[in-house]
Amino acid sequence: MLSDIMESTTDTQREGHESEIVNMVRTSLVDDDAIVRTAAAKAFGTFQEHIGAKAINQTIPTLLEALCQPGERSGTALQALREVMSVRAATVFPVLIPTLIATPVTVFNVRILASLVTVAGNALSKRLTVILNALVNVIEEDKDEELGDALYETLRALLGSIEDPEGLNTLMLLLLGWTKDAAPTRRASACDLFAVFCEVSELDSALYRVDWVRQLISLFDDPEVNVHTAAWKAFDTFIKSIPRKSVANERPAISRPACDYEDN
Repeated sequence: MLSDIMESTTDTQREGHESEIVNMVRTSLVDDDAIVRTAAAKAFGTFQEHIGAKAINQTIPTLLEALCQPGERSGTALQALREVMSVRAATVFPVLIPTLIATPVTVFNVRILASLVTVAGNALSKRLTVILNALVNVIEEDKDEELGDALYETLRALLGSIEDPEGLNTLMLLLLGWTKDAAPTRRASACDLFAVFCEVSELDSALYRVDWVRQLISLFDDPEVNVHTAAWKAFDTFIKSIPRKSVANERPAISRPACDYEDN
């Protein structure tokens, strides 16, 4: 209904009624009924088309505040954000990220992020480097077990949600770069994340296989135990993730770096 009104009226006709529209959308987004929330998300999308960033500024902060409330209201707000993301991820997701990865990173925010990345679509690719840097920094520095578990699950959700060539390329270049980092913890993190990617992603990463074989094999001789252990684990997971047909077709290219390693 509200979407129809937005689409069938002019800016002049809506002038002076924006606050009422905002209140209707905000109230409906946190309604207990899923059908109402879905309709409200559609209305939000139409509203945002007409008034731009103002729709986000007047709606999303309210949902973020509701997330922090105890009880069912928090869960409803999360569902509302997922609904909104499903229609306007490209504009809404960038607004949410600074709050969700702000320091100190919390278990609560990390779990919300895990839920939202699954509906981010291509919007995830644009913010992949920022998110991964923030989460990996926490993993490497914070030893809280509950937070560590939440971060691991979020990273699995994130890596499994990358669905376009741009996101894949961003991820591969970032992780390959980290395997050459001066810090041993970052080299190990790169291997760990690549192993997770191999486990959860259905994307075709054939273009990057030779690079990964070469880089992981080079880390077998890393002086840091945690690095070469992570490299071996990643290599094993990586090889097991390659379809049998692909292994047969690409065997010469994949085996060449291994032969070079043995020769040295």
